[in-house]
Amino acid sequence: MAAAASNKAATATTTAAVVKVALESKASSDAASQQPAAAGSRLYTADSAGRLICSREARKGWRDALQSFFELFLPQGYPSTVSKDYLDYQRWDTAQAFCSYLTGTLAAHSMFKGYGVGDSTASAAGATVTWLCRDLTSHVSRILFTWFEGSDLDNNAKQWRLVADVVNDMAIFLQLFSPLFPDHFLLIACLSSLMHAVVGVAGGATRSAIVQHQARANNMGDVSAKDGSQETLVNMCGLLVGLLLTPILGNHMLVFALFTAAACMHVYSNYRAVRSLQFEQLNARRAQIVVSEYVRKRTVVSPKDANAREPLFPGFAKCPIVFGAPLSASFTSVEELQKVTAHANPGLYILHHSRKAVRVHFLRDASTNDELMACIQAEIIRTFLLHGPQVFHGSLGLSKEDESELQKRSAIIALTLFAEFAKDATAAGWRLEHVQFGTGEWRVDLIE
Repeated sequence: MAAAASNKAATATTTAAVVKVALESKASSDAASQQPAAAGSRLYTADSAGRLICSREARKGWRDALQSFFELFLPQGYPSTVSKDYLDYQRWDTAQAFCSYLTGTLAAHSMFKGYGVGDSTASAAGATVTWLCRDLTSHVSRILFTWFEGSDLDNNAKQWRLVADVVNDMAIFLQLFSPLFPDHFLLIACLSSLMHAVVGVAGGATRSAIVQHQARANNMGDVSAKDGSQETLVNMCGLLVGLLLTPILGNHMLVFALFTAAACMHVYSNYRAVRSLQFEQLNARRAQIVVSEYVRKRTVVSPKDANAREPLFPGFAKCPIVFGAPLSASFTSVEELQKVTAHANPGLYILHHSRKAVRVHFLRDASTNDELMACIQAEIIRTFLLHGPQVFHGSLGLSKEDESELQKRSAIIALTLFAEFAKDATAAGWRLEHVQFGTGEWRVDLIE
């Protein structure tokens, strides 16, 4: 009895000597709280000898299983390490990826038939030539498309993302009906390969721009990798559904109906995905919305509202603003150029306007501030030409009689507004350290 009592006393002493030292949990957990350790956390204690002991609690229940699942597919530290629009975008992007995989599965059956699978008269040599021609077309198309449009993929990532997926559905449509035209299968295969090359370049480049926007903790690699994991999971689900659809692939009407439904859902999901993005950098379209509102009402449109109003499809604007235009688009003589450059602009650019367009030509050392200044001045001129001076906040001191001196007056007003605009736009959530106006690589050097 005495020994038992002694053991109990020793145990009590040891237990009393155990001191809680620290609680370690995931970055997204409430590690600073004084609550007991949550499932999956580590509780550090010190025993009577001063040794640090780590006790890791096991995960229990469906909530912790769900948490483990999320950790597989969401960036570390979610949601504090990604942008606010991350979940909305990924939800619709997942839906479009699933639809895209289904339409690709339907097209694969048709392409295999076109290559001669199941046809006793087809030869391996013929299929090889077709395959090589298709790949050659793809490689050349990738190079040429990147050359022509590479720089614009950053400036208009939303629009190109949407274009890429529409072109992808068009390519799959061609592949789906290629067996109906066996004499032209090579041409159809090459044309669809060309379209897929555009999709690959545009989709990959715009995805990089979107990941750069989503990553908020220098974690582009993690965000990109987790996006790849999500897409892999979706493709696995699509694979299972594709296996279930295999028996009906011989029914052309049913295949066409499935393709139509999946393609429509694919385009809709992509539209919702890009519409949910809330970029905080100004491109030409968002800048026109923000600057136009500012010169008229002295209010700054928030990134959320400007992105919601940004057009996603090409249109024909009246008197558009063209940034980085060649001099030949504005001037036909030295006298015209000298007349415009005689008016000192507040930034390193040359601005030319007409009733058809406002064109901006940037000088060699033009900076981001010069681009913003040019945007403000160009928008003042454009608004004046389209709507007159009455639409401006306080009329900006302009009148109808000022049209002959519009460039000079607008330069003075732009210089006055710039500092205030930059301050208000930054406060509204815009990041002005870099703009994406698509000014191109050409710069003007004025030779005396």
